[in-house]
Amino acid sequence: GSLTMVSAHTALLFGGSIKEDPFFLDDFWTVLLPEPEDFQEPVAWTKIEPLMRIMGQDFGGRPWGRYGHSALYSPVCSIGYDLEVMARAGTVVLDSLDQGVLPVPVYPGDPDATPWCRGQLLLFGGSTSAERDPGHPAYPEGYLGDLWIYNMSSNTISELRYSRNNPHPVRRRDHAAAIDRDYLYLFGGTSNECLGGICGDMWVYNVSGPGSCPLDCSGHGACEWGFCIC
Repeated sequence: GSLTMVSAHTALLFGGSIKEDPFFLDDFWTVLLPEPEDFQEPVAWTKIEPLMRIMGQDFGGRPWGRYGHSALYSPVCSIGYDLEVMARAGTVVLDSLDQGVLPVPVYPGDPDATPWCRGQLLLFGGSTSAERDPGHPAYPEGYLGDLWIYNMSSNTISELRYSRNNPHPVRRRDHAAAIDRDYLYLFGGTSNECLGGICGDMWVYNVSGPGSCPLDCSGHGACEWGFCIC
């Protein structure tokens, strides 16, 4: 599974594989790590049950169980790094959808962070059980290429669905990933869709929310979650 630090003392665990059924795990856990001088005490894990969010409605659900995926924490929640920095500094007031803010129920806020954001976890790719159904995302050898965003403020998880007709990374596992400001970078990995099963390509996504596209896409198409869709 992937263990990701989401604060100085808080870690979030997702997925992994085991040797017995169900083989591929889809559970979320969090743990609060003590100060170094207090490590003689056992830590307590807490299971998280995120809600799936689609078109503004809540549904129970989660990503497929998997291993070999990437999981990265970003302090950016909805509208992009630069605007969120200004919001923290109080130099811009975010109070309407026209300014790129999602509805309040999505980001209820946290007084120790910003008034509306505690960050998000970005999950991409990995591998699960091989599937015989051509319509299944993991058909035929179990590789996944989906991208999920878990919002820590609202405990909701959403799949970021992008057009497969546009250039996009092939399904893969064991890839390298990093996040900087609004951008998610992917490199390499293994996949049955790469020559020799080894990938050497590099991709970047803007994963911020509405209104985050540069120069309003320069007049080309619509901005959807950081992508300019032409």
